[in-house]
Amino acid sequence: MPFYKTDLHCHTSEGSYCAHESTRDTIERYIAEDFTSVAVTNHMVSYWCEVSKEVDPKGFETYEEYVDHIYDVIDLARECAAGRINVLCGIELCHCSSDNDYLIYGLTREMAKAYKLTHGSLRDMVKYVRSCGGVVIQAHPMRFEMTLTPPHEVDGYELYNNTKEWIYTNPIVDVWAAVNCLDKFKILTAGNDHHDSDDKITAGILTTRPIVSDEDLIGVLKSKDFTIFHETVLNCG
Repeated sequence: MPFYKTDLHCHTSEGSYCAHESTRDTIERYIAEDFTSVAVTNHMVSYWCEVSKEVDPKGFETYEEYVDHIYDVIDLARECAAGRINVLCGIELCHCSSDNDYLIYGLTREMAKAYKLTHGSLRDMVKYVRSCGGVVIQAHPMRFEMTLTPPHEVDGYELYNNTKEWIYTNPIVDVWAAVNCLDKFKILTAGNDHHDSDDKITAGILTTRPIVSDEDLIGVLKSKDFTIFHETVLNCG
């Protein structure tokens, strides 16, 4: 049975200040590595929302402008893909409540504009995303300076993250998941956290059917009908 590869965590230089590979070059790399789908998840940071560029060049004067920035790059990625790989919508949100990052899937541009994701309570933000049919996954929860969000407040956790700054290869990660029984109750994912041309893109999820749309992705995540892989393949279905 064939398996289809999807990355759930990817940044590009047009969308994230910390990324240094263009959207076009990033898409070409994923195609060359035989990925079927990739979620473009550029940063949305609370302290760059409603900040004049005169104060901070990274800032956006309105929340709506920030949302358009995120989704315009997703549209660019789809243009670059030209049907050769499925580009999925995502946001990596740094909410005002902490320094944690959250991967949000399943929101359209209009849904993201209708509610200010960056501010307010974390619980209300997650409630809104769920009301839209989406899911919220805490990104790299065991990275230094991150704090583990209580399981009832998120839909899952990124168990493996391939970024150069923090690669989850320590067996204690598996122990942490098992002790807390997260594999039974929460969605556990893997992603490359791609930023640069020399980043490895060897993590993600495997499915028996291709993920071709955002609706497909949400269905796969909620059903946990996938396998995560990071160098070796681990069954988290």
